[in-house]
Amino acid sequence: MKKPVKSTKLSGKMLRRRAEAQLKTQTKNSQTVPSDYAAKKMLHELQVHQIELEMQNEELRQARITERLHYRYTELFEFAPIAYFSFDLHGGINQINLRGASLLGIERANLVGKQFSNYLTAQDRGNFNGFLAKAFAGDGIQSFEVLAEVGGNKRWLNIEANIGITETDCLAAVIDITDRKLADEKLKLAANIFTHSLECIIISDQNGYILEANKACCDTTGYSKEELLQSHVSIFEGSEHENIEAALEKNISWQGDMAYRTKNGEIHYAWTEIYAFELEEKGGIRRISSFIDLNQSKRVEPKIQFLSKYDPLTGVFNRIALFNRLEEVIARATVNQGMMAVLLVDINSFKTINERYGQNAGDMALQQIAERLKSCVSEKDTVARFGGDEFVIIVDELANEQDVADVAQNIATQFESNVEMGHSSVHLSATIGIALCPDDGTDKDTLLGNAEKAIQRGKSRLKSTRNSDSAASLKRSKQSANASTYHFYTKKLTQYSRQQVKFTKALKQALAQDQFELYYQPQYDLSKRQIVALEALLCWNHPQRGALHSDSFISLAEHYGLAVPIGLMMIRKAALQAVIWQKAAINFERIAINLTDVQLSQVSLIGDLQTILLETKCSREWLEFEIDEVIFKSDNPTVYENLINLSKMGIALTVDKFAADRPLFRLFEQLTIDKFKISPHFTKEGYVDFVSHALQDGLLVLSRSLGVTVVSDTLAGNTDDEPTISNKFEPVGQQLHSKAMNASEITFYLRCHKRK
Repeated sequence: MKKPVKSTKLSGKMLRRRAEAQLKTQTKNSQTVPSDYAAKKMLHELQVHQIELEMQNEELRQARITERLHYRYTELFEFAPIAYFSFDLHGGINQINLRGASLLGIERANLVGKQFSNYLTAQDRGNFNGFLAKAFAGDGIQSFEVLAEVGGNKRWLNIEANIGITETDCLAAVIDITDRKLADEKLKLAANIFTHSLECIIISDQNGYILEANKACCDTTGYSKEELLQSHVSIFEGSEHENIEAALEKNISWQGDMAYRTKNGEIHYAWTEIYAFELEEKGGIRRISSFIDLNQSKRVEPKIQFLSKYDPLTGVFNRIALFNRLEEVIARATVNQGMMAVLLVDINSFKTINERYGQNAGDMALQQIAERLKSCVSEKDTVARFGGDEFVIIVDELANEQDVADVAQNIATQFESNVEMGHSSVHLSATIGIALCPDDGTDKDTLLGNAEKAIQRGKSRLKSTRNSDSAASLKRSKQSANASTYHFYTKKLTQYSRQQVKFTKALKQALAQDQFELYYQPQYDLSKRQIVALEALLCWNHPQRGALHSDSFISLAEHYGLAVPIGLMMIRKAALQAVIWQKAAINFERIAINLTDVQLSQVSLIGDLQTILLETKCSREWLEFEIDEVIFKSDNPTVYENLINLSKMGIALTVDKFAADRPLFRLFEQLTIDKFKISPHFTKEGYVDFVSHALQDGLLVLSRSLGVTVVSDTLAGNTDDEPTISNKFEPVGQQLHSKAMNASEITFYLRCHKRK
C-alpha cells in the first residue's frame, strides 16, 4: 500500500494574506467606530491571528479525516475476501493484497514487480496481454478466465479489470473459480453420459411424470422427446408398474426384468433399474429409470465382439487378442520347426505430443502410426497395440532373419515422413526390438521380454553416444535421435542385418552408377574342340571391396527385387558388346547370357528384350540364353510362355547343368534348344568312376542323336597341340580350364584363337 497522503500546509505569508483578506471582509460588514491607530493595529493583529488558528485547526481536522479514510481503505484492501491486484501497462504487479498472495501461494514481497503472466499457463499468456490492453484502452470493465499454474498446481481464475483513476495502472479483482469449473465439467460429463448413453434413461417426478428422456430412449421406444415429456411412465404399459411402485415406497431402488410396449405397439423386454433420490434445495423426489432393451442387445453384439479383439482407437488387435494370437503362432512354429518373430515398436518421446498438442492430437498420431504399421506386413502377420505408445508385430513363417529385418526397415522408413495431427505436423521416430522364436524364446513372455531388452540395449547405446565428447559422436547421436532404429535380441544379428541393409543400398547405387562389368568365358564344343560361344559373367566393381562375382550378391538382389533390372542391364551390355565385335569382324559366335527363373517369371520379359535389341541394333542370332535345367520343372505359366516366345523369336537356348535332371524333355520338341551345357560335376576333379564314364559316353551319343551340341567351360587337352575328336571325356588331369575375361582380354583371346 502507498503511504497516507500528507495535507499540504499553507505558508506563513499565504496564511497571513488569507487571514487579512477575511478580516477585511468582516470589518466591512461590522461598521465599527474608528479608534486610534495603535489600538486598531493591535486589534487587527489579534483578529488575523485568530483566523489563522481557525484555518489551521480546520486543515488539521480534514487531514485527520483523510488519514482515517486511508487507513479504512487499506484495511478493506488488505483483508478483503477477494484477491485484488494493481497492474502496470506491461502486466507487472504494482500492488497485491493478502488474499491475492495467498491465492498464488507466494509471499507478497516476492510478487511485487513481477510479471503476472509468469504464473499463467503458456497458452494463456498471450490472451492475458490482450485482455490487459483492452482494460487500459478504457473500454470499461473487462472480464477474462485464465488458467494459472504455480508450484505444479493449476487453478482457474476469473479476472475483472478496469483502468485506474490516474490512468497509469489497472485495478483487477481476481476470483478462484476452480471449484465452479470442476462442477461445470462434472455437469457436462453427466449431460454427455445422459445424452449419448446406449442405455435408455428417463427422469420422472415422484408422481411418475416424465421430465427428461435421452436419445437412446426415444430411438428404442419410437416416441419423440416432445411426446415423452410431461407424459406419464404408464405410456409404456409396463408389466411391473404396480410392483415397482410398491417396492419404491419401501426402498429407494428397484431392478429386474420388465415388459413394455413401444409406440408402434410391439412388446419388448428389458432389464430395468430405477433409483429414487430427494432434491436437497428444491425439495421433492426424482426417479432415474434406466433400461437395456434385450431386443437391441443383439444389434450391439457385433460391436461387443469387435471390442473383445480390437483396440477401439487404432483398430488393430488389443492385448488379449495379441496374447492369444502369439501363442497360436508359437505353437505352429514349434510343430513345423519353423521360425517366427516378435517386433516391439516403441514410439520415442510420445509423451511430449500429448503434453504439447493435447490428447486428441496424440490419438490422431496413434491412428496414423497403426495404419503405417499395417502397411508394412502381409495378411498372415499381426499388428497389435501393446499399450500406450507401444505396438507389437508378429511376423509368421520366416524363411530367415533377413525377412524380419526387412519388415523392421520398412517400419523405420514409415517414420521418415511427418505425422499429421489436424493443423499440426510432427516428426516421430521409433525404437524396434526383435526377438526370434525359437532362438530367443519359445513362449510369449520370454519373447516379449527379450524384445523389450533389445529396445533398452538400443536406447542405452544411443545414450552412451550422447555422453561422448567427440563432435562425430554428437553428430551421430543427433541423427540417431531423429531416426528410427531396430535391434535384434542377439547383438550379432543386429550387426549382420545392418551390414546387409548397407550392402543393399550400395547395390542399388551400383545399378544407378553403372558399376557393373561383364566378363566373358569361352564355351567349347566337346566334339569339335572349338569355341562356340562366350558366356557373359557379371562382375561388380565395388568402390571399397573391389571386383565381386555375381555369386556374392545375386541372391540379395533377388531378395530385394533387383535381379530383374540387373538382368536387363546385363543383356543390354552384352548386346552392345556383340555389336562392337561384329563391326570389328571378330568371330565370337554368340554371347550366352543366363536367365533366372525370376526373370522368366516377368510378363514384360519379351517386350523388354525386343526393346533392347531395337535400341542396340543387336541381331538376335548374336545372343543365346542359358536356362538352368531345373527351371523346366516350373509350373508357372509365364515361365512356359516366355520360353516358347524366345524360341519363336529365333534366339538360341542352352540348357545349363544338363544331365543333373531330366524334366526338359517334355518341352524339347517345342523349344529350339541348340546346346547342352554339361553339368560341372561331370568334369570336376575326382569324378572318374566307371559309372561316371558310362554316363558321359551316353550323353554324347544322346546329344548327337538329338542334333544338339554339348558344350563345357573346360576343354580336355592332350600332348599334341592339335585338337582331337573323341566320343569320350578326357581324364580330368588333362583338362584345360579357361578363366573368365573382361571385354579387352577376351577380344585379344579371340584374335589369337581364330577358327581355322
